[in-house]
Amino acid sequence: MTSIAHPADTKQMNDAIRDTYPLSPLQQGLLFNALYAPGTGVDNVLIRYALREELDPAAMERAWRALAERHDIFRTGFRWQGLEAPEQVVYAHERLPFAQLDWSALDPAEREARIAAYVEADRGRDFDFAAGPMHRLALVRAAADEWHLLWTFHHIVLEGRSIIVALQEVFALYEAFRRGEALELPPVRPYREYIEWTQERDAAAGETFWREMLRGFHEPTPVCEREARGDDPVAQPQLDAWIPEAATAALRERAAAEGMSLNTVLHGAWALVLARYTGERDVVFGITRGSRWWTDGGRHSMVGLFLNNLPLRVRVRPEAPVWEWLREPRAVVRSLRDHEHTQLTAIRGWSELAPGLPLFDSFVNFDAAFLDAVLRAQGGPWLRRSLTLFSRTSYALALGAYGEREMYLKLVYDPRRFEEGTPARLFAALREILLGIAAAPDRTVGSLLLPGDDELRALAAWGTGAERPLPALAVHQAFAEQAARTPDAVAVESGGERRSYAELDRWSDALAGELRGRGVGPEVRVGVCLERGTALVAAVLAVWKAGGAFVPLDPAYPAERLAYLLEDSGCSVLLADARTREVLPEFRGEVVALDETPLPPAPSPARGEGENDKIEVREALPQNWG
Repeated sequence: MTSIAHPADTKQMNDAIRDTYPLSPLQQGLLFNALYAPGTGVDNVLIRYALREELDPAAMERAWRALAERHDIFRTGFRWQGLEAPEQVVYAHERLPFAQLDWSALDPAEREARIAAYVEADRGRDFDFAAGPMHRLALVRAAADEWHLLWTFHHIVLEGRSIIVALQEVFALYEAFRRGEALELPPVRPYREYIEWTQERDAAAGETFWREMLRGFHEPTPVCEREARGDDPVAQPQLDAWIPEAATAALRERAAAEGMSLNTVLHGAWALVLARYTGERDVVFGITRGSRWWTDGGRHSMVGLFLNNLPLRVRVRPEAPVWEWLREPRAVVRSLRDHEHTQLTAIRGWSELAPGLPLFDSFVNFDAAFLDAVLRAQGGPWLRRSLTLFSRTSYALALGAYGEREMYLKLVYDPRRFEEGTPARLFAALREILLGIAAAPDRTVGSLLLPGDDELRALAAWGTGAERPLPALAVHQAFAEQAARTPDAVAVESGGERRSYAELDRWSDALAGELRGRGVGPEVRVGVCLERGTALVAAVLAVWKAGGAFVPLDPAYPAERLAYLLEDSGCSVLLADARTREVLPEFRGEVVALDETPLPPAPSPARGEGENDKIEVREALPQNWG
């Protein structure tokens, strides 16, 4: 096992130590991951915070240094060599790496490429665990009223709620410093208190509980298809999906009526996915448990890592009604509360698994809302800020979900552990199961274990020589495949204008190139303000092809409503034409004008072949598309 280097001057470090104490259960696991896989960036987190406002960089740096002086966790390092157990070390003074970069002279595309390269490199760069601190910052000037705060930290010191507390405090400090004022924040409760609480738990009771919980479980749920090859870090692909608002509302309302949450529904759905594809009826996967409830007064303003990763065992009963069965995983999760402080390696040691086998290879985490949404809900200047989070997992499959109005799902996976297409099938099955529960809540568990029609057809053809890959989840990819098969067929028709698949494909490609040139890529929101028509379909395809996120803006809306949507969504690029630009409010981002982008020539009226393949605009877009 490779160790992350100690700093050279140990005596100087010891002279500056203010406190030492043990690690939390999850911290111990995260430290092991980092020491076992140096250079991979595992469990590193990077937040890119776009600030569309004039900024005082000196006040911003001063605010972050004040935050580090205020909270011990931002002055913490870790040491382990020569010790019976690792410990965390709180140093007396902050030593925060804070870089200031001015890239405002670059053109937008080059600047975006420079920021993206910095993000990719920095989130893979190791921390010096012994020296600390476990976070670093860079403040990038993009323009006089546009800045990007790049905050990299290791998960060993922070979790979601702590991120929110830290950002709220640092911007409060910043505003005060910018005005030349002092700010009195409430007293801080040290992270040590949480560690002391974990140390006081009844270890014997925890062992009894977990031995009973895992009794008879002899092998991990076999979700992975092969062993990982090679130690070098690999890109971790991500699949994304949304559960429509109506289905999400149906799940949320029924869960509330049953005394449950969407988290319970997600746990049950993932258990059914594992059962469907492994043939097991007794499955185990990992979940996150938070422990901020452990004490009263001031717990919500504490900063640190108050989470633990634990196994959840679910027994699938095909004959049971779905909502009756969901009470069982809910009861299991509730029973964890008194024992959620237990270290995962200890739990694994108490199980009946053979040595060397993991408790689980898949992991599920649920959050009620995006961090960005929680911060924006404060209004005011927070509406001009946009947060994007980048992280890397050590699990073969990591499922994340956010309980927004439309529940958002993402699946990150290690491609070394699966045959091509397997994660997409698992992810599609998860969405299918959730939609199935929403549409027919009284069905049985067994009916959800059956693959859908498309999947059955694909599986039936597998190995016969007639197999075809399952349908792509991305609409623009499926469209491109259809364009290659039937280039001359009519793809879209509106108001007497027709476009073939080939024309629409070329048109959207040209627009996608324009968007990429303006910095559009993953997580970049693009507003589309167009009348319904062929251009609208081309624009939406272009946004997806460029890798951006499509934000619909109905030109019939009042200017005030459009201004709010642009501000609230954090759009940095806008697609419009001459007519819709007249109704748009002032916009400070990049504008791509469709009427200034060369269009392919309009085809002659289509006849015969391909007529059934066309997409009517009124069917391709939801009625309430704005």
